[in-house]
Amino acid sequence: MTPASTHGRDSRGPGRTSAPHSRQSIYNTYYFACFKPYGDKFFVDDNEKDSRSVGIYWQFWQYGAVQRSGICLDRNGEGHESRCDKNFPENGYVRFHAGRCDGSSQNCWYLDSYTNWSGWVSTNTG
Repeated sequence: MTPASTHGRDSRGPGRTSAPHSRQSIYNTYYFACFKPYGDKFFVDDNEKDSRSVGIYWQFWQYGAVQRSGICLDRNGEGHESRCDKNFPENGYVRFHAGRCDGSSQNCWYLDSYTNWSGWVSTNTG
């Protein structure tokens, strides 16, 4: 198993805080995930009442290469959104996708623990 990164490990407690004015989001049966460039915040919410957690794997790109990456994890269950606050320079872009992890039997800080990945979404940070 390969860890996603030590940069960006963040799992914040429950609290439904919507992500207004987000530029990019992903929504499906399993999860809602988005990045709000103003404030550099990721939001992730589990849409299924099951034993699985949901997470965003993100990458910050600048100068043609990944500079930082990490996972924003929601282990709070259905309807309890998690937020991960970052601080990215304004002249790069963020690329992310979301997936599901069985937190009862997997370490959700490793990418190969995830299934049901969405497609990639990207947006500028500035």
